[in-house]
Amino acid sequence: MEIRRNSSKTVYLDIYGDTADDTPTAEVKVNGSTTVLDVESEPAPAGVTQRWFVNIGMAHTQSDGILLVEWAFEIDGQPVAKQDYFEVITPYLTISEVKAVVPNISTEDAQSIEASVRHIINAHTGQEFGLFVGAKTVRGTGTRALQLPVRLLTLDSVDNVNGYFTVSDDGWTLRGLPWGVPPVKADYYGLHMHVGGVIHNPNMVKISDWSDGWEYSVSGRWGWEYVPAPVKEAAKLLVADYVDPDSEYRDRYLTSMTAADWRIQFHSGAFAKTGNVRADQLLNQYVLKSGWAVV
Repeated sequence: MEIRRNSSKTVYLDIYGDTADDTPTAEVKVNGSTTVLDVESEPAPAGVTQRWFVNIGMAHTQSDGILLVEWAFEIDGQPVAKQDYFEVITPYLTISEVKAVVPNISTEDAQSIEASVRHIINAHTGQEFGLFVGAKTVRGTGTRALQLPVRLLTLDSVDNVNGYFTVSDDGWTLRGLPWGVPPVKADYYGLHMHVGGVIHNPNMVKISDWSDGWEYSVSGRWGWEYVPAPVKEAAKLLVADYVDPDSEYRDRYLTSMTAADWRIQFHSGAFAKTGNVRADQLLNQYVLKSGWAVV
């Protein structure tokens, strides 16, 4: 289940056919931090014996990622645990923006369409346009540049590695500075870097490569501070396609339909990429190619 970034949500614990011995406890875990929540009760709906709930506030939905609510209680003296997982996401269109494209649609349907369009864009581009703050594990390949799985906005730290780093390629690679601090030697001419002689290539004095197969924990701000305008425009086009009556045929890979006095036939491009050539053009600059971004 999704929770929109910078929003609040009520999470329920429903008990069927039994009752908890006492008020359950609940914790929310997000981005490595744990917070104890206040648990309250309310009248149970039909078919539910007992209902408890907690409120997830905006403080816990500041960045994209997995949010976990852990419940703990006892029934007849026996411990019971329940985990509710949620995904904090950045919507590409607000509810009002979806309703501007599709008037008179319900809020629930608007959320569903936005989610479908967002997943199509993510699958086509190979990246997500939300914001995540925290650590990600990245595997080295024995090269000078560490290729990152997500666009890195700002770097906080790299665990278990000494040195200075620079974020390059618009946030898609992490590099060490061209050289480290080599040993020195003294002679008649003064102090020199000990690299086998006075004349040397400074680029030969460098920090170690990112070890092949070694996992590095990189902490920082990842993704996008805001959804780029071309992505939002592409999302609007796909929302309009989503409610188009012809989409029912495309969703079933029907290339043509014929009746006595009419015929519908789709170009093969209707089943490729996003299915909308204008949306594809808007998103083209954000499509990852061979693991690298073209932004």
